[in-house]
Amino acid sequence: MRTRTTIALAALAAVAIPALVAAATTAYTTPSLRVTVAGATTTLTAEVAQPDDGTARVAIYVPTGTSMNTSAAPGSNVGTVLAVIAAHTLGGALIPLSGPIQVAPTGAVTPAQAAACTGGPAPTVIWFMSLQAAGQTLPVPMYLVPTSGTETALGTAKILACFTAHDLPGTPPPCAPVLCAQFLSASLTFNGVFTPPAAAVWVSLWTPYQKGNGQVNAAGTVAAPAQTAPGVLTAVGRKRGVRVTVSGRVTQGGQPLQGASVRLLRGKTAGKLVSFKTVRTAANGTYSVTAPAAAGTFFRASTTVAGRPNPALCGALASSLPVPCVSGTISGFASTTKVVRAR
Repeated sequence: MRTRTTIALAALAAVAIPALVAAATTAYTTPSLRVTVAGATTTLTAEVAQPDDGTARVAIYVPTGTSMNTSAAPGSNVGTVLAVIAAHTLGGALIPLSGPIQVAPTGAVTPAQAAACTGGPAPTVIWFMSLQAAGQTLPVPMYLVPTSGTETALGTAKILACFTAHDLPGTPPPCAPVLCAQFLSASLTFNGVFTPPAAAVWVSLWTPYQKGNGQVNAAGTVAAPAQTAPGVLTAVGRKRGVRVTVSGRVTQGGQPLQGASVRLLRGKTAGKLVSFKTVRTAANGTYSVTAPAAAGTFFRASTTVAGRPNPALCGALASSLPVPCVSGTISGFASTTKVVRAR
């Protein structure tokens, strides 16, 4: 039988968020969001650096045009979570946690507890991050809430999670029984819940606490958007005398991608190709390789591009975001061409 750990991240028993207080943040510049989509699987990775002020609330907006399946029965697993917290009563020790994402059982979260995080609107569904460590389990709630009014410009719904303050004063501090846990990261993998457009922007809004007093710092709220965009790799072959040239281009979201690593295979038949060259794309996303035709005239190219920072995204969204933007990212992708023949 699983027990609930005392490593509390969010107020499940008495989770009321303190009244919003407008005050400048001490340090809250590192929040980031990364999103990857592979078929019916969507992974949202939200993280913040330990030196930053504590996080009170994270809201991740689901892009317009996304289909959402919220029909799973209470208690069902809809994904998995990997998380990291810092336990400040243990000198800031980092503690990894993991477990399933489950639909909350009916009545497990009261309307008052939900409203303390959502601000009032009733959630469409409540999920638990069933975080497990040392044989114990903590169900940390997340709320899927429809947007309304001007918020709809950011998405049709938002995923909300709220956390307790980790740096309350006192000896011992009031949070000592729960290790004074500070949220640092969570990688949420949902299966069969979200079907977003191939190209989309997920916006996350992060609200910190004021340092040392447990009051929410609404004025310190920042945005961290994440772009997903499909990537395309092309390859063509041309034979001139005893030489062949294979060339192509790598783009993502219609834009050229510089520095992408392209692996080329060649062979004398389409069914027997071996690796022979890896090149990187130029500033305009193109690559080109010339080789002896005697070694083979059949070619195939592949590339794997990792997710990465995308500072330009903040600038592109500046006029549509309600708060300052501190970081942007873009998703990675993998692409392989068909076998081409140099003629």
